[in-house]
Amino acid sequence: MYCNNCGNSQQDTYGNYCMNCGAPLYQPVVAIKHRNIVVSVLLTFVTCGIYGLIWMASLTDDMNALSGDYRTSGGMAVLYTFLTCGLYSIYWAYRQGEKLDYAKQSRGIASSNSNLLYMILEIIKLRIVGMALMQNEVNRFATM
Repeated sequence: MYCNNCGNSQQDTYGNYCMNCGAPLYQPVVAIKHRNIVVSVLLTFVTCGIYGLIWMASLTDDMNALSGDYRTSGGMAVLYTFLTCGLYSIYWAYRQGEKLDYAKQSRGIASSNSNLLYMILEIIKLRIVGMALMQNEVNRFATM
């Protein structure tokens, strides 16, 4: 078996990642759902933030599928956010930006430091803006 990213031989692999570059060896079938951003924002306001948690879990699962990094599921991200009284969401926003940048780079699309933007928006309590920007990027992959 050879890595699709760097071409390195993977004869002695013990995981799903390349021993040379760290890229996932098996690209999962990505089934990303296209979500309407305006509807998601409105539902978050109408449900007093409850839909925002569902949206957070869905975004996490979609980003996991795009990047091949399944270490934290969407449900676990919401649970960690509750358990840390919202502090985990800052780390969550940063990691979502990293996953998005990795997904772009692995598809040959120029990427920027989305992780810093999402983290700053989370710190200044503009999570819904960050989530709308994340969803916009995920929607681009849903149409690919």
